[in-house]
Amino acid sequence: FGLEGHVMYTAARTRLINDRVEQWIQEFEKGKDCQVLNLGAGLDTRVYWLESLERASLYWEIDSESVMAHKQKILDQLKEQGD
Repeated sequence: FGLEGHVMYTAARTRLINDRVEQWIQEFEKGKDCQVLNLGAGLDTRVYWLESLERASLYWEIDSESVMAHKQKILDQLKEQGD
């Protein structure tokens, strides 16, 4: 696949997940609470930019402690830089 194949795969995977999440959340907009669990979240930052997730009443990210600590360290550094 090479780098180009990996980029295409990542873009397609991101689009597929975003579309499914948005579709699923729309089903809950008929008066029900929508809760989202991102299992194996890794370094996913979707919660910060996917607008449909703002309508979720609860959002959880689950991963190993070391991955979550690494992600938090990166987010804290970005916050300090003002990004």
